[in-house]
Amino acid sequence: MRYSDGSVVHTRIGHKDKVWDLALLVPLSGHWIDGLTASEVDPATADLKSLVAIHPGRPLIVAAHFRGTVDARAKDGADDLSNALDVELQSSPPSVGAPLLDPDGGVVGLFVHACRATLPPTAAPGATAPPPAANAPCTPIVVAAPVSSIRHFLAHTPASAVAPSPWLGIVGATDATGTAHGVRVMAVAPGSPAEKGGLKSNDDRAQADLIVAVDGTPVDTPDKLADVIAKHSIGEKVKLFVLGADNKFREVIVALRPAP
Repeated sequence: MRYSDGSVVHTRIGHKDKVWDLALLVPLSGHWIDGLTASEVDPATADLKSLVAIHPGRPLIVAAHFRGTVDARAKDGADDLSNALDVELQSSPPSVGAPLLDPDGGVVGLFVHACRATLPPTAAPGATAPPPAANAPCTPIVVAAPVSSIRHFLAHTPASAVAPSPWLGIVGATDATGTAHGVRVMAVAPGSPAEKGGLKSNDDRAQADLIVAVDGTPVDTPDKLADVIAKHSIGEKVKLFVLGADNKFREVIVALRPAP
C-alpha cells in the first residue's frame, strides 16, 4: 500500500464487505497511525471535495457536488445499498476508494463500485407488461458509501484483523554510561531475528552488544527502539548499528517476524 508521502508498506485484508465494496487494509507496520475522522455534516449543506489519483502518492483535490441519495444496488446487482450518495466531481470521474470530504477534512463517504437497475422497456398501450426479471440488468456506477455504512462495516471487524507487531526478540536496557548511548542487549530470545542476526547478550553489561541506531535512526531507550521497530513491516529487513564488546561498531541486518 502506498501512502500519500510515497512510502510503501505491506498490508493484508482484515475485513471485507462484498455488498458495499469495502475492504479494510491492515498495514503490517506502524508507519502511520493517524487517519481521517468521520464527518457529521449534512452533505447537502457543505462544500465537498475529494481526491483523484493522478500519480501514485500524489492525489489531486477537486470540488464535489452532492446530488442526493440514489437508488443503487451492489455491484453484482444482488443487494440494495441504503442511502448511497450520488456525487459528481469537477472535471473528473470519482476514484473508487477515495474519500468524500467536508471543508474540515472529515470523511462524508467513500467512493465504491455499485450499479443501477436498468428499467425494462415500457409495454405498448393495451399490451401485457412483462413480468419483472429475476436478474434485471444493472448498469455499473460509482457512488459514495455514507459514514453510517462505513461505521457498520468497521463495527463488525473481526478481532483477527489486528496486525501482529514486528518482533526483534531482545530484552533491552537503557545505557548512557559510555561515550556511545543506546540500548544494551540484556537477553536474546532463542530463534528470534536478533539471535539469527548474531546479537550478543552477557551477564556482564560491558560485554553485551549495544544497539545505537536502527536504519540510521538513533535509539537510546528500549521504548525508542520498540517505536522504530514498529514502523517496519513483518518480513522487512532492518539495519542495526551495534557497538560490540570489542568496542568496534558493526552493522547487523535482521529480518523482522511476528512474536511467537
